Amino acid sequence: MGVVQFVYLCLPLLGQYVLADFYSDYECNTPLLERAQLKATSSMPKRGPENAVLYGKPRKCSPPRNNIHGMVPISHECKMSSVRWAFNLAKWEPSYAEISLATCCIQLEEKERLARFVFRDDVKSSLIGRLLLRKFVKESTGTEYDKVRFVRDEKGKPVLGSACPNKINFNVSHQGDYTVLAGCASDGLLGVDVVKIEEPRGKTLGEYFRLMSRIFSPREWETIRGVGGERDQLAMFCRHWCLKESYLKAVGVGVTINLQDVCFKINSKVLNRNGVVDDTEVYFRGEKLDWEFQEMLLDEHHCVAVALNSRNNDKVVFEEVDFGEIVKNAVPLLEQDDDYCNDFFNKCEKKKLAVGSPETIFQVSTGGNAWSAEENDFDQQLIIDLGQVMNVTRIWTRGRPHSNEFVMEYTISYGTNGLDYADYKEPGGNSMSLTDACVPAVNLLTFSLIRRFDNKTRFTIGSSVWSPEESTYFHFLTMDLGGSYEIRSISTQGRRGSIEFVTEYIVQFSDDGEAWRSFTDTQGETEMFRGNSDGDSIHKNEFEVPIIAQWIRINPTRWRDRISMRVELYGCEYEADDMYFNGTSLLKLDLMRDPVSASRESIRFRFKTAVASGVVLYSRGTQGDYIALELRDNRLLLKIDLGSGIVTSLCVGSLLDDNIWHDVVISRNRRDILFSVDRVVVQDKIKGEFNRLNLNRAFYVGGVPNIQEGLEVVQNFTGCIENLYLNATNLIREVKEAYQYNEALRFEKVNTLYNCPVSSSVPKIDNF
Repeated sequence: MGVVQFVYLCLPLLGQYVLADFYSDYECNTPLLERAQLKATSSMPKRGPENAVLYGKPRKCSPPRNNIHGMVPISHECKMSSVRWAFNLAKWEPSYAEISLATCCIQLEEKERLARFVFRDDVKSSLIGRLLLRKFVKESTGTEYDKVRFVRDEKGKPVLGSACPNKINFNVSHQGDYTVLAGCASDGLLGVDVVKIEEPRGKTLGEYFRLMSRIFSPREWETIRGVGGERDQLAMFCRHWCLKESYLKAVGVGVTINLQDVCFKINSKVLNRNGVVDDTEVYFRGEKLDWEFQEMLLDEHHCVAVALNSRNNDKVVFEEVDFGEIVKNAVPLLEQDDDYCNDFFNKCEKKKLAVGSPETIFQVSTGGNAWSAEENDFDQQLIIDLGQVMNVTRIWTRGRPHSNEFVMEYTISYGTNGLDYADYKEPGGNSMSLTDACVPAVNLLTFSLIRRFDNKTRFTIGSSVWSPEESTYFHFLTMDLGGSYEIRSISTQGRRGSIEFVTEYIVQFSDDGEAWRSFTDTQGETEMFRGNSDGDSIHKNEFEVPIIAQWIRINPTRWRDRISMRVELYGCEYEADDMYFNGTSLLKLDLMRDPVSASRESIRFRFKTAVASGVVLYSRGTQGDYIALELRDNRLLLKIDLGSGIVTSLCVGSLLDDNIWHDVVISRNRRDILFSVDRVVVQDKIKGEFNRLNLNRAFYVGGVPNIQEGLEVVQNFTGCIENLYLNATNLIREVKEAYQYNEALRFEKVNTLYNCPVSSSVPKIDNF
């Protein structure tokens, strides 16, 4: 399903704990300053804070908060003149004349785009999609065929660029043996997706489901795994994926959001070829949306779903069309191109690739195997299908052993559908060429697979920057993001073509724009971030623990010649699942039915409180195992016993009752334990000989009902806990969904609230 071009994966080596490992998320890497408001303590003429955005000027207003979809506003309904077409690619073996005609009936830029595809199958499916679009626009609007013109929006989606008397909407999808189109005469939201139901390659279904666990919510997985045999489970998995893709295509966000936020409730378990099922419901973050989904089977191996942002639409069955029907009223737009047609028939078919040709790149022993192209020119490409969308972080390459044959430089492209590829770019937005002749392992390239920059941010970097009137230590560049965001990294640049740049700076953050905290290192000291070494290059710093804030400000501390900065922040909108505890509250997770017996686990969350002591987390088993986390005299105390009767205690943090948010990470690997609060890390070896933690009673959050073994404080926690993750499970979100669907048998809430009350903070203010 996910295809990445020119990529060879290498698993990272195990080593010391790195806090960033507990927060890694390839979907959270969007530039944030396009819509931010920037202010500064002072500015030189023509060097105001509005010039400090690295990839373009910010808007003058704060970003609008998302609606219930979390993505785009609802448009008009889509009910009129609905069209559903399906083209079976497996039945079409095109002749030379058909390819010649088809490639003459599309726009030149479309034709050039198709020429870049490596496989003949990809050209066929995409070509049919273009022809279906033109057929739909002509028939639904009456526009002359040669007047229909498509352009691509900032997300690469084809949209109608020519003047049109009627409002229409359409969407195309292709996978497996089918290309499909759904359209209607309205400007409502519409998305379509087709999925081939096929077994995963090289994996059992259980392994495949485990790898794809983040795609669906617990409720969806319960539906998928509850339908019987493996074939039925696979079909239900594909059906859920088809529904989710159709919705994401309709709202126009792709897979850049948390896919578990979009949850489907399937009421009709069976699809068929002759009728439409339209009673599936969709929920976004637990709230039901007023959308309709029309589903059916195209054949026993393909399901299709259409997403519509309205109810009570006409049920339209997909009509299979052939090539003759598609080009019946087509008009050639281009001259016949024999070379283009010959190139098409010279392309490989995926199913006919010679076994053992590119596969030899994986044989990295001392043998002489390697992939070599027939021609040594710039048109050669090596494509790797990973079988699913994956987060690729490194690439290793090697030439042919015992020879002088190797590649010294290459580019990388990536994609998620096998058809459309994007070039991997450096932070400045330019395509990156990678030099890899005898590169040692320590110089491996690290990059994010899904790095989506909005086209609006791809400006040529100019010489404009922010510069204060005087270069002193008391200047700040302040950025208001308009809402809470999860900030993963920051890039800076100086004034181009000069020696004006900042070499070191402090990052501070705030929830209200008044009380500020400095980003600290693992020792609790203010971290000094390395800046630039010249005026032209861009330097990027990653935050090991993400910053959660609305306001960010930069305090330059060292510079060359003059303070001059351009900045970009990267991250994503922060999604908070809160639970408030009032000192008599608690949340109980019953472990009697599903006991825990693990050699490793991780817990992370945020909390804030104005009370110095209280029980935060507690659980124990019948064999003497227990884990206890309590706030004692403004510090967090962790105790753990793996059943040996010997308690290991770790303590970290100070002044934690300041009523501002603090980040906590607990991670155990057998007897190795890490405990971190606000990036201050302590590590230890758990005492005793046992490696497993066995818990089979209850897991308590926010307090306990009575005195428990190992606890030193007697009162329950008072304050807020946010985004409590037990391994990969967001426990608070799971509780919300369980109560939403009346499936809360495992949980018991006592005097808890889902929202934190607004209260005045008692912050530690950093002054410089």
